[in-house]
Formats: sequence, structure tokens, C-alpha cells
Amino acid sequence: MYRLDCKNKFLGIFEIMESVAYILVLTMALAVLFFAIAFREPPRIEK
Repeated sequence: MYRLDCKNKFLGIFEIMESVAYILVLTMALAVLFFAIAFREPPRIEK
């Protein structure tokens, strides 16, 4: 992991793209879980 210190104000483009990639992957995983739960088929009630 990267240590952020106060002297280094500018992050490199690689660190920015890496963090954006991690955030995108986590957001897509959460969205898939949400839609899988929200739009699942209702259970069949047999009488």
C-alpha cells in the first residue's frame, strides 16, 4: 500500500488509476449484489 505524507501533495497517475480501478470493481460488485437481491424471483407459494 502507499503511505500518504503531507509533503507529497501530488499522487502519480498510476496510483490514481489504481484507486479508481479498485473503486469501480467494488462498486460494480455491490451493484450486482443489490440487483440480485432486489430483482430476484418471488418464491412460489404452493397451496
